[in-house]
Amino acid sequence: MNIADYFDSRAARWDEHYKPGLPARQAVAFLSGAGPGTRVLDIGCGTGVMFPELLATGPRELVGVDVSPAMAALAAHKFSGEPRLRVFCGDILTFESGAFDVAVLYDAYPHFPDRAALIRKVRSLLAPGGRFTVAHGAGRDRINACHGAVPASVKTELKSAREEASLWPPYFYVDAVVDAPHFFLISGTAIA
Repeated sequence: MNIADYFDSRAARWDEHYKPGLPARQAVAFLSGAGPGTRVLDIGCGTGVMFPELLATGPRELVGVDVSPAMAALAAHKFSGEPRLRVFCGDILTFESGAFDVAVLYDAYPHFPDRAALIRKVRSLLAPGGRFTVAHGAGRDRINACHGAVPASVKTELKSAREEASLWPPYFYVDAVVDAPHFFLISGTAIA
């Protein structure tokens, strides 16, 4: 099973897993660097679970990208009245756009098997000094346990935050690493 098919099959019930206003999502939006006037990219946006928190920061534009047609369609439909938002369906590795100030991957990172290609792509989509944030509203052990029944073709093991952070240089300076039982985060800025 490929990643798009897997998430298409779960899209209709996906939002049942997410409660509004979760403090972890609010923290991610705050720490991401999103704010007034920024261009924000939500990679692996799914049904748009991060959109309310990211939009609340006041960006001039928020772009969501997801490989699942069903997830992307739900995200676009749920937020169809928001003029600052655009949703694209496709593989982020082939996505082309101008420079973003912020890139966020929330609850999506384990579904990118080629970390090196992802990191290079994120760098190509960010302006110099732009900030990336990889985060999960659960700890690494819980994420890996939840993925136990997920087909191997759809996931990779989430390693410690320090191990995952070590992959981002030389493209990024990593300045925030959290590996707690209920929160996982790696964040940093693009090197010119």
